[in-house]
Amino acid sequence: MSKIRELVNRTLPSECQIQTTQDAWYVGAIGALCVTFLFPPAVAVAAYCVYRAKREGGER
Repeated sequence: MSKIRELVNRTLPSECQIQTTQDAWYVGAIGALCVTFLFPPAVAVAAYCVYRAKREGGER
């Protein structure tokens, strides 16, 4: 997973980079929402990613 994070961080400006696991879960939720246009059941995956991000919110 760190390879994907490095790839995403290279394309993003410094203030938008993924720094915590909570950020990574939110990026996953955004990706899942984008996939829902082609595969509607991905809404469940997006909801799970948001749940995990909220659950790990105290790490900052």
